[in-house]
Amino acid sequence: MINTLPTISLLVVENDPSFGEMIEHWLTIHSFITYHVKTLRDALKSIKINNIDVLLLDLCLPNAEELETLKLIVNDYPHIPIIVLTGDSEISAVEVARIGAESFISRSLLTREILIASIENAHAKRSRIQELMLKLSILEKRLKISGD
Repeated sequence: MINTLPTISLLVVENDPSFGEMIEHWLTIHSFITYHVKTLRDALKSIKINNIDVLLLDLCLPNAEELETLKLIVNDYPHIPIIVLTGDSEISAVEVARIGAESFISRSLLTREILIASIENAHAKRSRIQELMLKLSILEKRLKISGD
């Protein structure tokens, strides 16, 4: 049987090498295309040169301000769903959702199954939104043509 699921490209922004490698290993097993960077600066570069479908973001990065980092990426790249991964108990799921993150996973609760499901759900939701936006655009063009 041929796999007809789209390949999802992920950017993992994680400065802990062992945790980042574990995440990459989990994602590679599921045939995701994975890019791993350790700083906000490298994340912004990677987003510009790669076609990123979903971003996994650790908010505790060097030379970055936790929630300000999330705000920056959400504002500059609203089309990319962001899954926040953090071990910081001071940051709440409600805060990151209000800023615009697709989901929030505490490191203490993270399993491969939860991560994969979160990625697939975020990608599916974003794909449905893009499909609806395309249909809306087509309808608007048709209405404009018929109204002229």
